[in-house]
Amino acid sequence: MKKNSIVMFLLVWGAMYLLSAILLAILSGILWKIHADSGVVSGTVVAVYVVVSFLGGFLIGGFRGKQKMFWGCAIGLCYFAVLLLIGIWLMGTELSGNSWVFSGCMVCAVTGMLGGMLAPARKKV
Repeated sequence: MKKNSIVMFLLVWGAMYLLSAILLAILSGILWKIHADSGVVSGTVVAVYVVVSFLGGFLIGGFRGKQKMFWGCAIGLCYFAVLLLIGIWLMGTELSGNSWVFSGCMVCAVTGMLGGMLAPARKKV
């Protein structure tokens, strides 16, 4: 893998976390104002995962041009892995018996892969 590919991967990955923070901040204000219940809050968090993973896969797939499905899936999995590690480290999340770990991982991987698959290939000049 070339150096510029690694840099692009890290830039897209960083942009995914920045977009996540912005979307979650906006949505938390809205949900707080409307006094949403926990089901709505959980749904919006999953929606942010879906949107961000899809866009990350779309960006990296368009940049890579080849193996777009793999790179979309990879960036989705990396995104989820860091979210999981932060959850374990900062929040003391327990992994045993939590089905959300598997489903969250699959949501990020599949939507990242879908974004990569739908990305237009970059034209070589």
